[in-house]
Amino acid sequence: MKPPTPVPRVRDYLRIPARYWIVIVCATALSAGAGWLAHRTTAPVYQATSRVFVVAPGSAEVVDAYAGHLAAAGRAVSIQQLAKNPQVAKRTIDLLGLHETPAQLIKRIKPAVRDTVVEIHVTGDSPELARDTANGVTFNLVALAQEMASLDKSGSDVVPVDFAAGASDNRKSLKVYLLLGGALGLALSVLLSIALGRMRDLVLTEEQVARIVDEAAAGRTT
Repeated sequence: MKPPTPVPRVRDYLRIPARYWIVIVCATALSAGAGWLAHRTTAPVYQATSRVFVVAPGSAEVVDAYAGHLAAAGRAVSIQQLAKNPQVAKRTIDLLGLHETPAQLIKRIKPAVRDTVVEIHVTGDSPELARDTANGVTFNLVALAQEMASLDKSGSDVVPVDFAAGASDNRKSLKVYLLLGGALGLALSVLLSIALGRMRDLVLTEEQVARIVDEAAAGRTT
């Protein structure tokens, strides 16, 4: 189906950004610079990780070993939830002398389950704070889990396998900031240039005008 003559074609719109290419390049560069500035001014958030392993009793028989693994995996989910227990947070605050409430500390704890292993991710304003808090949470989590296991006679055990030795910056990389800023600047500048060109009737190029004249002349001769 042939579009009506006054309707601009896609290539007509593509010519508009070409006319404003300097503006588009500058806007993209400035946006990438804004991404760099955002990365520099964003306060770093450090994250440390420790791990505990959930062990369930079972014999060497295949069926018993499989049942023990399933029990340990189910128990790991409970341990994940227990990591954000106010008792764990309060004990950690008392142990490390932190100046925050249990609710505030709980927001910094992000546990995750990997089969029968529970990873304790803890964020902090400094590498030392994140590391010490992660290890404190792990210590108190294991202690509370053992206390609860002695009461419910579940027989499962929680063993720390990896204490946090350091912490890494949890912010997105500078490359991500630059790419996001540049892409946003490019998209916005292209859209604005097309809108500006449309307002100024720059869509009607010489080729399009010639096409209108030819079609009008053909209509008069028929």
